[in-house]
Order: sequence, then structure tokens, then C-alpha cells
Amino acid sequence: MSESTVAPAAELPSDIVHLRPSAARDDAAVVAARDEQMLNELGYKQDLTRGMSAFDNWATSFGALYCIGGVQVLFSTALQEGGPLAIWTNWIIASLLTYVIACCIAEVCSAYPTAGSMYYWAFKCGGPKYGPLLSWVVAWLTVLAWVTNVASDVTSGAQFITNEPLAFNITSFDIDLDDQSARVNQFAIALALLIIAGLLNLIKQKYFVWIYWVFTALMAISFVMNVIWLPIAAHSSYGFQNSTVVWTSTINNVDGVSMSYSWMLSLLFPMYTLAGFDASGHVAEETKHADLEAPKGIVNSVTSSALISFPILIIFLYCLPDINDFINSPYDTNVQIIYMYEAALGVNGQAAVVTVGIVLWLLNATITLQATSRIVFAIARDHVLPFSSYLRAKNRFNQPFAAVLFSCACAFIFLLTILPSQVAFASITSASVVSIVVAYSAIIACRITLTRKTFRQGAYNLGRYSVPMGVVAVMFGLIVAVCLCLPTSYPVTVDTLNFAPIIFASWLVLCLGYWVVSASFWFRGPVKEIEDEKILNLEESIEDSEEGPRKETTVDVIDANFKIATGGSSTSATFPEAAP
Repeated sequence: MSESTVAPAAELPSDIVHLRPSAARDDAAVVAARDEQMLNELGYKQDLTRGMSAFDNWATSFGALYCIGGVQVLFSTALQEGGPLAIWTNWIIASLLTYVIACCIAEVCSAYPTAGSMYYWAFKCGGPKYGPLLSWVVAWLTVLAWVTNVASDVTSGAQFITNEPLAFNITSFDIDLDDQSARVNQFAIALALLIIAGLLNLIKQKYFVWIYWVFTALMAISFVMNVIWLPIAAHSSYGFQNSTVVWTSTINNVDGVSMSYSWMLSLLFPMYTLAGFDASGHVAEETKHADLEAPKGIVNSVTSSALISFPILIIFLYCLPDINDFINSPYDTNVQIIYMYEAALGVNGQAAVVTVGIVLWLLNATITLQATSRIVFAIARDHVLPFSSYLRAKNRFNQPFAAVLFSCACAFIFLLTILPSQVAFASITSASVVSIVVAYSAIIACRITLTRKTFRQGAYNLGRYSVPMGVVAVMFGLIVAVCLCLPTSYPVTVDTLNFAPIIFASWLVLCLGYWVVSASFWFRGPVKEIEDEKILNLEESIEDSEEGPRKETTVDVIDANFKIATGGSSTSATFPEAAP
């Protein structure tokens, strides 16, 4: 998709041109030195352990998205907000347009591969005049988006746990969210899952990466269960839905609104599932060959999640039992998928599928919390948050434990909203998506306007398609943000109020208020940890450490082959400027 111009072979030494493009990856020490040098050019030291592979980076976003879980949790809601036709059409439209947003964000990530990256991206894309304010706002919005995302992940897991006894006819456990006791049970289980996720984030990175492998393996098992086992069992138990129902029928169970309005509300279904792909950027400082692998992780996570989820949601539509029975089942709306599993697979079969899902929700929350803590660590490094000096603290395993604890504390606060409101889950998920989509849109809008001519492209770039794709991305992002702030039913009451715009607006007022009374007088953007003189010394030490004539060093091999592979300029010439 990107446009590039391949450098003529004559510009490269003859003993380098024949080397394969992947040669740059063969010398781990040189790649590590290059990654650290690029980070130094951005103004930061290598504080975090850089040991994540391309797979680990992709798995960070893929795990944070948890596409199968997103489909399971919001399937019933989407079914009632437009029906089958709205489900599959919205999914295709949202997947394609989210891919456009991901490509635009990946381009910025490639140029500035730093931890907690969206904040830094906003600063660079905002330019000297608007960069500080934009980065300040995006930093706060990103924190809101990701801590609410953590809260919604553990809440989803808790909902499956609290509803599972009903499948075994255990009615003594209250699941009716109209009752305070049921909401207390859900809150307590969600809090327990949050604590476990927090503890897992304090272990060594070399052990933590196994969570990616376990998550991916369980995702494969869950995929097989939903794509093969479920349809076979449903066909033999009660048969498939009619194709006309699956592909053309509509449903509007939203009180007091038109079908078109209900259709817009159902955008939450695909966007909640696909938003959060920036996680790969937040762990860029821990990823090898970050300027290439982090943007690839962003784009590939969206692609894989969209492609995996689409056949599952179509199978869900075909495997639906009687739609009215499904919608009116005794399970909570967000976990009514249990009713379909029970009808098709039996009690023990559904228990197997749900158990795998619960473990995946825990791992999903763990991976999401990892990305969240890196955001907090990065912006605390630049003194954005109160008590920033403490939030930068790391444990003996070089993990930012203070940022992990802070992220857990913020998620705990949002979990408290479960107690007074039965619609808290939808509000939390909507607030998470609104915040992250607005942040995406702000960064892309500034990149294609304020810094369009000065933006320095990285290894991954869109070439001449940057601006038109950016315009499409911003327009779609704003439409999604507006749709997810709409009331979910009429008349609006305290019990049915969509708290997402209230959460978003309150956070924005807090952020801008802090800016006006304090930060505007001292905050000038990311703080350089390394001065230019030290960067030059590091570059010289890397050059001096290589053997042989300067023109044949390994760094030159990397530069030459990188130039061949990407059609761009050499790595040494494309390092972004350090933050002023």
C-alpha cells in the first residue's frame, strides 16, 4: 500500500547489494545498538528491557483486542440494535475503516517508536505551536481509554463467572443486575481478576512473554470450538437459522428510537472489538527492530482480528436458536451467548467453551494492563501526571511496578461504577472506545495538516496515500465518537443513562483545567533524557566498535539492505529529531 522509490544499485557498494534484506536481523547486537540509538535520538534512555520479538509485539495488540471475546460479549446487544443485517454489514464497514486508521497510526509509530507512544506522536504531529497542548490532552485521553479498557476486560470475565451457575440450575447466586447484591458479586469477582492481572505484570519479561503464547494457543482452541464444534452441534441439535434471516433480517429492540438510530448504536460492536491496536506501539521500546515491527504489529493485529471474527459472527448468526428465546434468556445481555452454547453443546460443552473464554479474559486483561502501564510510565517520565517521579519506579525485574499499581488503582475506580448502575458496563466500554478513537483522530488530523510537509517518514509509510487515508480515518473516527455518546434508549432515565459522554467530558475538563491553571506554564512536551553530545558519543562508540573498513561495517549492511527492502533512505538518515 505504501509508495516508495527503490534506490539504484549503483549507489551501494557491490559487496553489499547482493545481501538478502533480512541480513539486518541476523546480528542481534547491532540491531539492539541501532534500536537504542534511535531511542536516544528521540531523547530517551533504554530504561526497559528490549527483548520482545515481532510475534510478541503483534501478540500485545492481538491480545489486547481479544476479538473472539468482543464478539461473544456484544453479540446480543448488536443483535437487538439492528439485527443480523446490521451485525455483518457494520462489521465489514468498521473493519475496513479501522484498517485505514491502523495504517495511519502505524506510519506515525514507525517514525517515533517510543513507549506510551501516542502521547509522543501527538507532540511531534502537533508541531512546535500546538504540540505541547495536543500531547497533554492525548496523554490524558490515552490513560482514560486504557484504564477503562482494563476495567471492561475484567468485568467481562466476571460476567461469565457470575452467570455460569445458572447453566447448572444453581439459582441461589444472584445474577439480576437490577439487584444490588448481584452487582456486588460482579464487582468482587472483577476486582479479583484485576489483582491477578496486576501480579502477573510484575514478573520478568522473559517469563511474561509466555502469556502471549498461552493466549494465542487458547485463542486457537476457542476458534476451533466456535467455528467447528459449535455449528456441528447446533445442526444436530436444532438446525441452522434460515439464510434469509442471517443475511437480510433487521431487529430494533431499543426503546423509542428509529432503526437508523439503532443501527448507529450497534457500531459499538465492531469498534469495541477492534479498537486498542496501538498496544504494539506502547511496547515499542521493548521490541527489537521497533521502527518496523511495531507498526507491522499494529496493522497485522487489526487484520488478523477482523478476519478471525467475521466467520465467527456469521456462524453465531446461523447457530442462533429461536431469536426471541435467545434475547429473552435469563442470562445477562452481555453473556447471552451462554444460552446458545448450552442449547447446542449441552451444559458440559458450554462450560468448556466458557471456561476457555474466562481464562482468555484474564489474559486479555493482563496484556491490556501491560500496555496501560507502559503508557503511564512513559508520560510520567515526562512529568505529565501527578507524582510522576514515583510512577517511574521499577522493580528488580525491570518492570514499571509503580505504573502497574497506578493503572490497577484507576481501573478499580472505574469498576466502582458497577455498584450503582446496571448499564455501567456499556458506559465503560463506550467511554474506552470514544477516548481512544478521539486520540487516534487528533493525531492523524495533525499529521496530515499541521506537520504534513515536515513529517519525517519511517520504515513503514503510506507514501502519497497518507493524506487521503488520513482524511477518511479522521472522518470515521469522529462519526464513531458521536455515535457512541448517544443515549441508548428513550426516555433517558438514571437507570438507562449512557455515562460514556459524562465520563469522557469529565476527564477532558479535568485535563484542560489542569492545563490552564498549571501545566501551560511549565509543560513543553517530552523531556529529553539524553543530550545531543551524549547521542553523538554513542554513535561514535558504535562506529568504533565495528571491525574492518568503515564502508563495510555491519551498520552499513543494515542501512543498505534496509534501503533495498523498504525503498526508503538509510536508517542512519531517517532517525527522527529529538524532542525539543
